[in-house]
Amino acid sequence: MRECGTCSACCHVAVVPDLKTGWTDCIHQREDANGSCAVYGAPERPDLCSSFACSWLRGFGHDDDRPDRSGALLTVNETAPGMIIGFLGELEPGAALGRARHIAVAFAEHNDVPLIVVEHGRDDAGRWVVVRDDLRDRAAQIIGQEYARLSPDVAMYERRRPGDGLYR
Repeated sequence: MRECGTCSACCHVAVVPDLKTGWTDCIHQREDANGSCAVYGAPERPDLCSSFACSWLRGFGHDDDRPDRSGALLTVNETAPGMIIGFLGELEPGAALGRARHIAVAFAEHNDVPLIVVEHGRDDAGRWVVVRDDLRDRAAQIIGQEYARLSPDVAMYERRRPGDGLYR
């Protein structure tokens, strides 16, 4: 079974109501070398934090794909009843096209759902969408122009948002 170890990426990325917004440091993060949680295992630790497990912790990817090592945090969320979407949050600039690229490709190759990529430094709903070529028609409402070819069968597209055209 995998353990977080010194990784605390979720403590920075997650939105925790009444505690912090996304992409900000948590007030419970220690300022030591590993940035661990000061309330880990304590009753005052938020339920959302206690129940969260990133895709790496759940077994996806290789040991070196741990978020603090790969530069990206992968999660799979149910955004509405029956609507499953993957999210890849860049923890460092360019990670989705750099050292975490293989994570996006592997996710797209093994899942029939889109992967939304949130660019480093942006607290928003994502700039890009990664899908396999055979799912492009199903994802037509959320994808725009092809941005990058990640593998022979997987591409990254600019993300469309309902009502306002392409992401800006």
